[in-house]
Amino acid sequence: MATVLGVYYLYQAGSYSRGDYSEGIIGQPMYVNPVLEAGNEADADLSRLIYSGLFKYGTDGKIVPDLAESYEVSNDQLTYTVHLKKDVKWHDGEAFSSDDVLFTIQAVQDPAFKSPLRQNWAGSGDGTG
Repeated sequence: MATVLGVYYLYQAGSYSRGDYSEGIIGQPMYVNPVLEAGNEADADLSRLIYSGLFKYGTDGKIVPDLAESYEVSNDQLTYTVHLKKDVKWHDGEAFSSDDVLFTIQAVQDPAFKSPLRQNWAGSGDGTG
């Protein structure tokens, strides 16, 4: 099972169409936060619409890069090196970086945050060593 971290961003490259989009959901959203969505289908549905992650599921159901440009897996399959897209900005114009990914992973790992994804990241390195 893969965990896809979600972050909100405004994609600055190219143009996109503006308009209205409506989608019905079943259930009551509680957090609308991808690191808190586990077990709440309404939150999961909204998070997929609002946030982008390093990866997403393609139309064929396979994992494909989203905010990641590419990635490599070590021979022992214990280390994943992810190369981020360079033209991604936050809603305030700040550049998206590996610091943002590290912040999200550390938030999930923090017991005080109480993320249901914490167990998935227990014992994971922080990528700084």
